Amino acid sequence: MDLDENVVSTIGELKTQLGVLETKISKVMEKHREEGDNFTPELAIDLSLMRAFCLVALFHAMLKTHGAIPQDHHVSKELARVKEYMNKVAKLKKEREGDIEKRKIELNKEAASRFLANV
Repeated sequence: MDLDENVVSTIGELKTQLGVLETKISKVMEKHREEGDNFTPELAIDLSLMRAFCLVALFHAMLKTHGAIPQDHHVSKELARVKEYMNKVAKLKKEREGDIEKRKIELNKEAASRFLANV
């Protein structure tokens, strides 16, 4: 009996937390709809990846709670695919930051040479 009560209370807590999560996600989605195209491409990509990861991770967790083996389900492949895209985006961001730093150095060299030429 004690185990059943624990399961029921755990499920109740899960429902409560899912309600909180749903509220927060709906606020973000509503803001996204209101702002429309005001998001930068980077932010739009990050939000899309976050949503995909959350959905797949929640489905993965649901499979585990139902006693299924998630590794045997195609959700594991989807989770790996989303993680791969997250890694690709992170790599591109690092490359872009490096390019920006390189451009700053080049611009500083040009400014210094103009300054010295006019002195």
